Amino acid sequence: MIVGLMKLSEGDITISGHSIQNEFEEAVQHIGAIVENPEMYKFLSGYDNLKQYARMQKT
Repeated sequence: MIVGLMKLSEGDITISGHSIQNEFEEAVQHIGAIVENPEMYKFLSGYDNLKQYARMQKT
C-alpha cells in the first residue's frame, strides 16, 4: 500500500507530510523499496495481512 502496489483498504498514508492518495509522487520520493514477490491476500485489509505475516515469523 505504501508504494502503490495495493489499493488502500481505508484511511490514508502520509510520508514526510505528503498523502499517498493526493501527492503520491512527492510522498514516494522519500522512500525506497525492493519488492520481489508481494505475498498479500487481497481479501484481507492491510492490517490483517500484517497480522497474518506476523503469525508466520519466529519470535
